[in-house]
This record gives sequence, structure tokens and C-alpha cells, in this order.
Amino acid sequence: MKHSVVAEQMQHRLRENTGAQSLIATSMAWMAPLFDHEQGLLRYPQNPNQHMVRESLWYAFGLVLRVRFLGGDESALIEFEEILRSVLANQYDAPGTPWHGTFKRAPQEPDPPEQAVVWKDYDPNWRQFIGTVLLLLRKLEGDSLSADLQSAIDLALIKCIEGEPAGRVPATYTNIALMKAWLEVECGDLIDDQSHIEALDYACEIHSRFNEHAAFQEYNSPTYYGINFFALGLWQNFSKELSSMGRQINVLLWEDVARFYHAGMKNLCGPWSRAYGMDMQNYVAALGLWIWAATDRETAPFPASTDSLQHAHDFCLGPIAAFSATLLSDSVKARFAEFKGPHRIHQQISEQPGRQADAYLSSKLMIGLESSPRSFHGTDQYHAFTLHWQCHLGDVHWCRLRFNGSVEGELIENSVNLRLKADEGVSSASLEFSDAIHLAGHTLNCSGLTLAFNTLCRLNADTDVLAIEFPGLAEMQALSLTYHHKSEIR
Repeated sequence: MKHSVVAEQMQHRLRENTGAQSLIATSMAWMAPLFDHEQGLLRYPQNPNQHMVRESLWYAFGLVLRVRFLGGDESALIEFEEILRSVLANQYDAPGTPWHGTFKRAPQEPDPPEQAVVWKDYDPNWRQFIGTVLLLLRKLEGDSLSADLQSAIDLALIKCIEGEPAGRVPATYTNIALMKAWLEVECGDLIDDQSHIEALDYACEIHSRFNEHAAFQEYNSPTYYGINFFALGLWQNFSKELSSMGRQINVLLWEDVARFYHAGMKNLCGPWSRAYGMDMQNYVAALGLWIWAATDRETAPFPASTDSLQHAHDFCLGPIAAFSATLLSDSVKARFAEFKGPHRIHQQISEQPGRQADAYLSSKLMIGLESSPRSFHGTDQYHAFTLHWQCHLGDVHWCRLRFNGSVEGELIENSVNLRLKADEGVSSASLEFSDAIHLAGHTLNCSGLTLAFNTLCRLNADTDVLAIEFPGLAEMQALSLTYHHKSEIR
């Protein structure tokens, strides 16, 4: 399908989609005061002395979106070009280094030192985050861009691809892998035939791995599922070779999200492979933007006000989400509007390593658990055990496990059995709560939830954290929790 035809379809969809239009309007209005004409970039919301490179390109995309698809004032294209040139000027041109072809996160960021540390001194994923939008603009704008900008974008895309170290992004690194595959497949006119063939093979590997269990290894993420849907939108709408695979994955992924989503609590039930917060109504989770674009703001999990947002920079994804959100089936859309009743979920994530997700969702309570012999080393984004409940006022409360080691267990009726195998040198775990807790013996109360513990571990409460201290150096620690929520009806 020609991209001009796709663009016409996208224009029609945007003009008919009130959720997407409100997301564009709200996110662009929020970003506009952050724009610094001198730098040609957005300032960080919490630090006006720093500027955002990636997020500025998302804003620039929103400017084009309004002009080309929603009849906005064409004078905005001047600002768009300012930003585009500023973003391109912040790409590293350092052949032979692992940061060649990626971009500064902020122009104030110093160049990586000789012994640069990845993630600290540079972010390699900016190649994919920025490269995909540059290529999308190349496809949408085409000859509308000045000749020098077209050449500059092509050169930047070549650097993004050539600078990517071989093997850095396995097919299981889902959100980056999906973007990388589309970027490299669709840059076929800029790279050699062999690289194009390898990119197609890589995309097929992502597809094949997903089809093993209809699940990504980066499973159940309030943030990165949004990036997945962006990339899958690119696969479906802007790639002849990837469109069929993208469409199939997209349908199944939305269905899986709907299974774990609780419309009454406006949250995605755990367990989560990657999450930045515990309540999607209190911080910007990218998935919430895609739900907003596919439904409306009232339905979507998003903070009540944009005045002071947590994880605010992801709100700059608004135009991207509005553009790439696909039409949902009636059954999926209904699950975002209304909780359909208690249900349990069991999902195999992978065989090697063995990973299973289990969840239970009821009217006022939901609980999630991932079981795996693999240790995730206590990364802040990984949440193997989560618990959410709603009080009579409608507020959402939560609990999560923090632990450096592997977690295995089962959800049985109204209890959870956990087996914790600590990493070397680790002698404790903890449960963090959204509110103050009260511990009496082995019984804990928190905002209407009661947890009764059966364990040989020592329990100590401190404000909103329950410390779980292991006895001796036993290889595996057993911990059973029986939970009761006063409004829970079984």
C-alpha cells in the first residue's frame, strides 16, 4: 500500500477519533510552554536549565501532525524545522565507539569519556527512539522537507544503523527490538541488501518468539507496552514486509492488555516486567496514552491534572500515541470502559528461562505474581509480586515486593505462597505499601486490607515498609500470605 494512501487513512482516522484529538490537544498545550526558541528544544519540566532531545522530536512530530492531518496553521512548520535541525545536531558522530549514531539526551550532556559507561554516559536506545521518528517523518513529509534536511535525515539514519553494535539488542528486548526491526527493514534504500535481509530475519525472530506463547519477554509493562504499540503501528501501516506480522501481534497484545486491565481501578494488574510506578492514575505511564487515544481521557488511566506530573517527560509521547493507536475491537474497548467481573489469568511467558504470570482480579482487589527460577537482581522496574485494592472512597492502594533474588509461588484462593531464593549476600526482602501499615504479630493491616503471614522469617514494620528478615542461610525462604479485603465478596 502506498504511503500516501496510508496517510489519507490516518488523516481520516484522526479526524474521526475524538480521543486521539483530545490527546494531541492536551499534550501539545502542555509541551508548548517548555519550548525554548534559542535552543530549538523543549526544556525538562523539572529542570529548565536542561533540554530534552528525544522528547523535542515527539513535540515536532505533533506540530506536523496538526498541520498535515488536522488543518493547523502552517507557520508551525518553521518551529518544526528548528527542532528537527537541533535534534540532528545532537547525534554522535564517533565511528568506532559504542555510542556512534546515538544522540545526546540533552545538549548540556558532556560527550562520553574514553571509558564511557552505558546508560550513565550515554543511552544507546536513542538510536531507535529517535531514528524511528526521523524515518516516519521522512515517509510522511517526503519532498515537503528541504533538500538539505532530507539529506541530513538520511545521513542520521545511516549512522543510527551502522552505529548499532552487533547483538546489543536481542529479540527479547521487546520495545527496542520492535523499533530496531522496523527501522532497519524500512531503511532498505540506505543500507546494503545483506543488512536488509538480516533485518527481516530479525523481525521474523521477534514474531516467532512472540508466537510461542502469545507473549513478549518484556511482559506486562504499563510503560513499554505503549512503545510496543507505537512500533507495531509502524509495522502495520508503514511496512509492506512487516504489516501482516505487526497486525497479528497487535491484536493479540491488545487482548492480553485487556485481560490484565481493571477499569474500576484504572490500572493494569501485575506482575510487571517493567514499571515506573504502582498507580497509573498518579504518573504518566505510556500505555495510558495509547488507551486515551483509542478511547478517551475519562476512560484512560492518567493523572487528574497535568499541572505537576510524575514521569512527566513521557507525556511528550502524546502525539505519537494519537497517531499510532489502532482501532480496538468492541470486546477490548468494553474492558477499558467497565470491569467485567472476577477472573483469573495464567500466562506462560517463556520456557528458557521458565516464567509464568498469574493474576486474580475482582471488583475491589487485584493481585499478580510472576514465578521464575531466574533472578532479576532486584531491578527497580521489575515487580514479581503486586497487590492493589480499592477502598470505599475509590482510592487505589498497593503493595509490592522488593527482593534481590528469584521468586516462585502460587495464587491459591485468597492466599499467596512465595518461595524466595536470595542472590548471594542477600538476607532479607521487603514489602512496600502505599500507606502506613500496622503489624501485630504476623498480621498486618493497611487501609482496609488484612494480610496474615505464615513464615519462619522475622517481620518488622516501619511506617509503610515491612522488612522480611531471613533466618540463617537456608537456600529457599517460604512465605505464605492470606489476604482479606473487607469489601471483597467471594
